[in-house]
Amino acid sequence: MMDAKDKADLNQFPRRSLKDCLRLGKLLLEKISNTQVDQHVAIGAIGYSTMNGAAMSALGALRHYGLIEGPRGKGVCATAALVKASRSDDQALLTELAFRPAVFRQLKEGGFETCTDDVLMKHLEGRGLSARAARDAVKIFRANAAFLVDASDSPASGPPALPAPASPSAGPPRSAPPAAKQLATYSFPLAGCDASLVFSGAQLGSEDLAILRKHLDLIGRTLAKRQPKSGR
Repeated sequence: MMDAKDKADLNQFPRRSLKDCLRLGKLLLEKISNTQVDQHVAIGAIGYSTMNGAAMSALGALRHYGLIEGPRGKGVCATAALVKASRSDDQALLTELAFRPAVFRQLKEGGFETCTDDVLMKHLEGRGLSARAARDAVKIFRANAAFLVDASDSPASGPPALPAPASPSAGPPRSAPPAAKQLATYSFPLAGCDASLVFSGAQLGSEDLAILRKHLDLIGRTLAKRQPKSGR
């Protein structure tokens, strides 16, 4: 079961895509560089004349992606990540920023990118989001995934840079983070195809199986709608 903090983290996500926020972030850098300014100055730099809901939402989105920092309600300044992202198409950095919000990170780590929007929304509603918030989250999640694909295909991104040689004083290279623990794998034949299920993560419980049943029911309804209706 999720606690109140987990649900709050999932509900706190940007209502703008990373692509749009990088555009606003570049405007901010052009006007204030990386100095700390008052919030009213910051919203003026990104095109707002008054501190209204839209302006606060824009600053909130920049903050969710880690593009600005500073005490809430006080000063605002660009982060090192924004400065770096504005100067290069670093795919690793863009991916980190795109899935930095908790709800997007959970969808990616859970392998939901290949699922239909209906499945994603039902999953998020099962995790405590309202229907409207789930719809908004899926929309932005899809936009960020498409942006990463476009950025990787851009000629400006070029081939990955070769790693710099390690200096003698440098310590041993850091190992990659461990992959998610595989809990169980099931394979079984169906009428017209075969199916496989892989469970990974911390633990597999009854709540997970209940959510899985909802996904299977939703997939069944979706496939039924796609079947051509036979004529009488």
